[in-house]
Amino acid sequence: MPNKQLIERSIEIAAPPAAVWAIISDLKRMGEWSPQCRSMVVLGSEVKQGTRTININGQGRVRWPTNAQVVVFEPERKLAFRILENRTVWSYELAPTANGTRVTESRRAPDGVSKISNLFTENVLGGTGTFEVTLGKGIRRTLERIKAEAENPSARQETRLDMAGLQPLETSVDIAATPEEVWSAVSDLKAMKRRSPEVAVMRMFGAPEVGQRGINLNKRKGFWWPTTTRITRWKPPSLDGGRAAMAFHVFPTDVEWSYELEPTASGTKVTERRTALPDPSLVVRLTARWGLGGADNHDVELLAGMDQTLAAIKAEVES
Repeated sequence: MPNKQLIERSIEIAAPPAAVWAIISDLKRMGEWSPQCRSMVVLGSEVKQGTRTININGQGRVRWPTNAQVVVFEPERKLAFRILENRTVWSYELAPTANGTRVTESRRAPDGVSKISNLFTENVLGGTGTFEVTLGKGIRRTLERIKAEAENPSARQETRLDMAGLQPLETSVDIAATPEEVWSAVSDLKAMKRRSPEVAVMRMFGAPEVGQRGINLNKRKGFWWPTTTRITRWKPPSLDGGRAAMAFHVFPTDVEWSYELEPTASGTKVTERRTALPDPSLVVRLTARWGLGGADNHDVELLAGMDQTLAAIKAEVES
């Protein structure tokens, strides 16, 4: 599978660029933010253009070292470093906003990824596609942690969950249609089985509204399992242009799945999100481990499935 040339995520932080820059440019703390980079050792007394680092990376029980060199250092604007082993460039770009700072983290492969790195990824890290989905997920987690530190450093909550638990997942798509048209498709829960690769059946007991319950049958390869659903939010598009949203709690996994619709200049932005409780039950842990290939692997599959679901909704609405 070819490497993605760009993996990128952004976040809005309610703090000035100077405060955010102080966090990002302190590369010794990268292990606090990144789920994959466990530590960065800075070679030299300060971080500047040309500074080199030695990094220890990890995924599951696998650990591997890399070397990096800072290639862009523009205070309060941009920091980028190149990984010498695989030729990729990681960057953080800061832009002031009315409420603080917009931070964009990206991984680019302008010269492609080295053959030895791809060989390692394919044989040790689960394959290029799976690994790059994990990278996108890790970028999102990194930005969330930087945001928490910048906005409330004295009371930062550790957002990383135990590997046996379940992590929040989120993905979005822009659809060239009105919120009303998109809502008509998203709120058709019976159609979920043809959009989601994991949902085989979704049936509600009556008209959808807050408090209404239903049953689901889910599948992963040869493993099938039932769940129940209770709608927790049901807000169709309003005439005043407010956001539409629907959400449902799933038992026994104790997760909430939601869809939020935001009007844009060209149509509607749809965000699908899965939020989990931090302490899943023993049944959930055992199911994730033995039936779903482990919580981490299943999360990677879920995120890919969420992208597939939104792509299906987009195709249906726009056609």
